[in-house]
Amino acid sequence: MMNKTPRFLDRLPVRWLTTAPGWWFHGWIVLLGVVAMWDLSYPGNGELLALLILVYAVAASVLVWIIRLIGWLSTRGRSEHTSTRPWRFLIAPVIGLAVIALVETGAPLLVRFALSESAFETRPRSARRGRQPTTIVSAFTRLTGVEHIGANVLFYEKHGAFLGSAGFAYLPNGPSGVIRNKYQDAPQFTHLMGDWYLWTAGD
Repeated sequence: MMNKTPRFLDRLPVRWLTTAPGWWFHGWIVLLGVVAMWDLSYPGNGELLALLILVYAVAASVLVWIIRLIGWLSTRGRSEHTSTRPWRFLIAPVIGLAVIALVETGAPLLVRFALSESAFETRPRSARRGRQPTTIVSAFTRLTGVEHIGANVLFYEKHGAFLGSAGFAYLPNGPSGVIRNKYQDAPQFTHLMGDWYLWTAGD
């Protein structure tokens, strides 16, 4: 016995609400994933406004996916739906899980830093006294300062934190007490690679 289609689905103006998502939808999901990895690959919390926009965009996309899934399930007994590709409903969740896994492992940040490492290494040579004016460094949008403390160098990333400060640190001898005691809010360091660390403070 064929499933009876709910009346509200008969009134839908567009057929795509009752079919599996196509490549335009999945292209949009990939774009959201790239934006998410970009915004979440700063040495802190990322940019608040961009994160809020991203959250709303993801929520809207999930809602559309759910509506289309419900519509497809409610009309799958119809002959015109026999040729649809239900496996396409799996593509968006797989993309989402892949993005989450990459962000959790820190892969986007490592890639961006690896692309920018040579640019970072040239900054200490031209900045030996205090903080420097705003500078642009490769894959990272903007640095607001470069500070030298002995052999250590702190880089301040503009988009690294909501309320406090965040950035990168070149610490040949590791995060020593000299660095920690210089700041009242005790920066927290996380090892990145080699002599490079991420740091956040007062966030």
